[in-house]
Amino acid sequence: MNQIIKAGVDRGASDLHIKSGAPFSARVHGKLMPLTKQALTPEQTKQIALHLMPEHDRGRIDSILDYDCSWFAEGIGRFRVNIMKQRGSFMIVMRVIPLEVPTFDKLQL
Repeated sequence: MNQIIKAGVDRGASDLHIKSGAPFSARVHGKLMPLTKQALTPEQTKQIALHLMPEHDRGRIDSILDYDCSWFAEGIGRFRVNIMKQRGSFMIVMRVIPLEVPTFDKLQL
């Protein structure tokens, strides 16, 4: 999973989208692009949600409808994570928070 996330971040993704029935995708310059060829199953999406959640909250996975947390991947970045459950399956959106704070020059300010 970290390799897929890193591929999205390396392509300049602002968000990563993980949804049952769709491939793992990244939003790059406003457009969704698939990072994998295979669509995720509901069980795979649930397992990814469990991996991203803090250990103390994992026991609540089946009762949540909307859950927010943060997640850190060494050497890749930090992420603001939103996990949603609708019609019995999970959808996850991970907002990329870069490890390095951009300078004014890099932001073209």
